[in-house]
Amino acid sequence: MRDAAAVDLGQLEALRAVIAPTAFSEQLSLLLQTFMPGVERIGQHLSTGNLAATAKEAHDLVSVAGNYGAVKVSKLARQLEHACKKPDPLKAANCYIELRPAAESAANVFEEIRRRA
Repeated sequence: MRDAAAVDLGQLEALRAVIAPTAFSEQLSLLLQTFMPGVERIGQHLSTGNLAATAKEAHDLVSVAGNYGAVKVSKLARQLEHACKKPDPLKAANCYIELRPAAESAANVFEEIRRRA
């Protein structure tokens, strides 16, 4: 798995262990439908200077990413959320520059695991 470091596979396996196999696959499918679109919305809100909306999207991403073991994404989203609330648009933009590729890597892992489920 080429992007395995993007996701805590142990946390994802713990989740798989407590729900039915079909439910796990469905959960990953739902995650994949919303994960990167949420990251894209963060970028769109940043590009228009809407820091309040950016902070809300980042806050939502913190939870989703954390629940599925995307620890780096969760951490970067939290930093971005705090930068928006300060407000520090430059720091927020720099956080997004790191967040986007981390989220893409995590999404790749989620997709690979979903295909195997």
